[in-house]
Amino acid sequence: RKVKGEEAVRMGIVDSAAHDSEESVVEAAVRLGEQLVKRKWNGEVYAEIRKSLYPEICGVLGLVPKTVVASPKL
Repeated sequence: RKVKGEEAVRMGIVDSAAHDSEESVVEAAVRLGEQLVKRKWNGEVYAEIRKSLYPEICGVLGLVPKTVVASPKL
């Protein structure tokens, strides 16, 4: 089943779906990046979680899993 942009926003899959230009896409991406930096987001942990969802494809691509320890936010 395909999910359209506005529905994906309502479902919480994406933060935004309607961008009328490349410039607005870049602005939204920069805002998201700034928010993630403020939260001390660890992209390496996120990448490993995503890779664990597709082990067969990662194997074909030669991507090896790493052990990453997430630090608590407390």
